[in-house]
Amino acid sequence: MTHFMGRTGPPGASRCLSDTPHRTAHRCFPDEPVWPMKWVIISAPWYSAMHPAYSVIIFTTLSGAGFGLMALIGLGIGGSGPHPLAAPALAVGLAVVGLISSTFHLGHRERAWRALSQWRSSWLSREGVLAIATLIAFAAHMAIIMFGGGMLGGRGIPSGLVVAVLALSTVYATAMIYASL
Repeated sequence: MTHFMGRTGPPGASRCLSDTPHRTAHRCFPDEPVWPMKWVIISAPWYSAMHPAYSVIIFTTLSGAGFGLMALIGLGIGGSGPHPLAAPALAVGLAVVGLISSTFHLGHRERAWRALSQWRSSWLSREGVLAIATLIAFAAHMAIIMFGGGMLGGRGIPSGLVVAVLALSTVYATAMIYASL
């Protein structure tokens, strides 16, 4: 390890663009070829490692799968067979468990409801509002299908399209949170 600008860094690193402690290893470039090659990749200016909490990984995976399944059910794909309520129950279960796990990395859980108030400027707030709207629309859609003659009667098609659009919008809002980091 060579010493540069008062800090220890990757072998061969001597030119630095910044003296900020948390950016130095990412913004320093070696003067000579360095082995192992991971330092070359880490030295790229566009590279930054993410280390999300496990609750965020669980949230992203489970809620994305749940809302994706809701979109498919809204479009009429799935939700039939010998157990027609298995897929909708799985979709709601995945989405709800994912949303609940997202609260585990909050510092003040009692203020979590305030995250919904900034929907005009925050993708996180939009995601929360869209998730709630999707769950309500999905419950209404399932009630229409169960008590109104099903998708084949034609009554469930408009509500199914609304569910699909809301579910995909929720997943899009989740993606925009990570895109804005």
